[in-house]
Amino acid sequence: MKDCGNVTVPEKATARLLNGTTYQSTAELTCINGYRLKDGHNNNSATLEHIKCTSDGIWANSTGCEMKDCGNVTVPEKATARLLNGTTYLSTAELTCINGYRLKDGHNNNSATLEHIKCTSDGIWANSTGCEMKANNLLFNQNLSIYLSIYLSIYLSIYLSIYLSIYLSIYLSIYLSIYLSIYLLINLSFYCGNVTVPEKATARLLNGTTYQSTAELTCINGYRLKDGHNNNSATLKHIKCTSDGIWANSTGCEMKANNLLFIQNLSIYLSIYLSIYLSIYLSIYLSIYLSIYIYLSIYLSIYLSIYLSIYLSIY
Repeated sequence: MKDCGNVTVPEKATARLLNGTTYQSTAELTCINGYRLKDGHNNNSATLEHIKCTSDGIWANSTGCEMKDCGNVTVPEKATARLLNGTTYLSTAELTCINGYRLKDGHNNNSATLEHIKCTSDGIWANSTGCEMKANNLLFNQNLSIYLSIYLSIYLSIYLSIYLSIYLSIYLSIYLSIYLSIYLLINLSFYCGNVTVPEKATARLLNGTTYQSTAELTCINGYRLKDGHNNNSATLKHIKCTSDGIWANSTGCEMKANNLLFIQNLSIYLSIYLSIYLSIYLSIYLSIYLSIYIYLSIYLSIYLSIYLSIYLSIY
C-alpha cells in the first residue's frame, strides 16, 4: 500500500492525521484564528477541510487559507466611516461622529469624536460605542427663576465688589456673591411674602413665608369660616405657602348665624317702628295743617265781609 508521508501544511493552517499516512488515510487541515478556506465561498465559518492520501501516494491538494473578510462597516447613527486598510482580518476602520455629536463612552468629553475599530478573528467588525449629542451649555429655555437668580447673583456680585472694594477685600466679595447665588437659587422661587388677610379676619405667620410655611387665619369676634358647614365654632384656618410662591386660598369669613338672625329681626323691628312713627307723624302733621287752613278760611271770610260792608256804606 502506498504511503503519502507527512502532510504539507498550507500557510496559516495546522494539520492533524486522523488515521495514518497510507492510501485512503485522512488528514484534517484547520485555518488558524482570523483565517478561512480560500474556496469557502466567502464564508468566514469555513475554517476546516479534510484531504485524502491518493492512489498516487501523495496527499490531495488543499485549498489553503486566507484572511477572513469583515465586509462593509455598519455605520452607527450620527457618524461617518472610513476604511483605512481594507476589510480583512486586523484591518482598521475609522468612525467619526458628525458635527454636534461625541462618542458615548468619551467620559463626557465633547472632544472625543473619533474611534478606530478592528476587523476581528470572527470575521466581523468590533462594536462601536456610537455617538450622542454633545452636552450644551446652560439652555436659554430653562426656568425663569434660575435665570433670575443667576442674573441677580452676577449683578450683586459685581455691584458689591465695586462698592465694598473700598472697605473689604476681594475674597469677601467673591464669598458673598457665591452665597447669594445659592440662596437666591434655592429660595427665590418659593417665597410667598406677606399673607393677604381676608376681610373680618386676622393673620399670624407661624414659621416664616417660604415654601411649606404656615399662616394662621382667625375670624374676628362674631364671624366664622365660610366653608365651616354653618359651624359657628369654625373660626380658625391654616394655609400653606405653595410651590408656586403664593399662599393657598382662604375661604374667608362670614357673620355667625346668631348675629345674622339678630340683624334680620332688627331690620323687621325698625321697619315696623318707622311705619308706625311715620303714620303718627303724618296724621298729626295733616291735622295741624287742616286746622290752620280752616282758620285762615274763616278769618278771610270775616275780613272780606267787614271790608265790603264798610265800602258799601261809604259809597
